[in-house]
Amino acid sequence: SPSPSSSPSPSSSSSSSPSPSTACVSLRPGQIMRARGRRPKHPVVIVPGFVTSGLDLWESRPCARRFVRRRIWGSMGMVQAFVRNPTCYLEHMSLDPKTGLDPEGVRIRAGQGFDSIDDFVQGYWVWSKFVDAFADVGYDSNNMVVMPYDWRLAIPLMELRDQYFSRLKATIELQVRSASSVWNGPDPGHHRDRDFSSSGDSGNFSSSASIRAVLVCHSFGENVVRSFLTWADSIDSNWTELHIESVVNLAGVTLGVPKAVSALISGETWDTAQLGMISSVMTGSFLPKETRTRVFRSWGSSMEMLPIGGKRVWGDAVTGAPDDTDDMRRANRTFGVMASVWPFDWRKSVRQERLGDSLLHQGWGSDGDRGGEKEGEKEKEREGKKGVIEEALAARKGLSRKSDLLKENANIDLVKSRDKEAENENENENE
Repeated sequence: SPSPSSSPSPSSSSSSSPSPSTACVSLRPGQIMRARGRRPKHPVVIVPGFVTSGLDLWESRPCARRFVRRRIWGSMGMVQAFVRNPTCYLEHMSLDPKTGLDPEGVRIRAGQGFDSIDDFVQGYWVWSKFVDAFADVGYDSNNMVVMPYDWRLAIPLMELRDQYFSRLKATIELQVRSASSVWNGPDPGHHRDRDFSSSGDSGNFSSSASIRAVLVCHSFGENVVRSFLTWADSIDSNWTELHIESVVNLAGVTLGVPKAVSALISGETWDTAQLGMISSVMTGSFLPKETRTRVFRSWGSSMEMLPIGGKRVWGDAVTGAPDDTDDMRRANRTFGVMASVWPFDWRKSVRQERLGDSLLHQGWGSDGDRGGEKEGEKEKEREGKKGVIEEALAARKGLSRKSDLLKENANIDLVKSRDKEAENENENENE
């Protein structure tokens, strides 16, 4: 927040700190903000998103014993564990399909601290630049905290298994109390030997107007924060009003994400799982779609990200989607179709050409039934054309074979004729 008392005057800023135009070129965003007089005010609580925070292994089956108390997700150790034994790794990363919790003999918990969200793997940063920028402004671990969670779990199970909502609530309350206390004495370091825990011995602190916390959430973290605030207000109807200044939503999946549909149906994740050097391992032939599908379906969070809001938000195959472009409409394409299927005969070819018309493009319900009838008619038409082509090819082969036979017979007749002429010449010579 801007601080008038600490903001440099125009004359002093030109001599003691770089101008904004110069700072924009040579300084990081946080340093630029600090040069403009920005200072910490509201405590910041970071709630990360889906798959972007580390997971640690605390109990394992024999095949992964060497990775206990190591990061099994969000580090190079993840790649090592996966490549070493993919089956074992996926057994540990999957959840029990009945309970939605840890499978027997496995305990995986969210990593703690800023290093659990800084970088996914080396060279793939997530929150590190954000945290660096706030550190440049003046934030540190006293007024900025991160609250990772096991992003595989369904949201209600986060509180049931890990008491995540309770811990998040207590953390925010502590941050608000700390930010709302003003030190009136000298440097607190001079009093490090004093005991401030006893009553009446905290006179150097005074309570100011409540300085509420700012929640910064990303991706699936928005769903978690929204559920948390609902839960907190169910305990105390004024809790959010008293403790939360604002919520910063960074690309939150408030209404779901269409790619969750294809991930749960077939394990297709290419558009959302490009993770640099490990993308070919985690999403390629090394990890078949069938296996990925089973893992995704075991994670309750995958279900939490299915699109909601109906066709008023997402559109449909008939009316189109609100974000369809003019070019798409002219080409009879729409974002209203989130998934499409088409006939595929694995017996004929491994790579069959995709049919132009999708079954889902015809809509659902009665429209889908009519669409199925139309698709059946088109299929018959295609089969009829295919039959005509096959007959034509057969006829062509037949004509070709007939031509070959005629040529062969003509050659035989020519040879016989020449042999007859040779015989006549020999007879004439003998006479």
